[in-house]
Amino acid sequence: MAQASGFGDILIDHDSIAGEDKWRKALRSATGACRVVDFLVTPSWPASSECFGEFTAAWYMGRRLLPLFLLLSPCALGEEERKPLDRVLGEDQGIALKPCVSPAGVLDIGSNESAAARLLAGL
Repeated sequence: MAQASGFGDILIDHDSIAGEDKWRKALRSATGACRVVDFLVTPSWPASSECFGEFTAAWYMGRRLLPLFLLLSPCALGEEERKPLDRVLGEDQGIALKPCVSPAGVLDIGSNESAAARLLAGL
């Protein structure tokens, strides 16, 4: 979607970082060169110190943050899990991606025009 919309310089860490690469270094380098950092907030994201560290690094570098939420409800999280999520929610309006998930569990942002338009506007 992003490349079809004219965004050419995109880092997707499962495609862009080779098996032998130092992934932390690659992510720091990519974050340093970008203007927008979008990140997928899944049910396991709040418990990951690495994910929160990437968010914090991008925040300190003054990057525009675009959280993409795949959570059923933040209210279902425990108090400790909510702390990093509260920090995210206090910064930038995110986009709920749950409406873009098919019954088979496949994420297709293009299947929901509203989410696709919000993502494009955010980028």
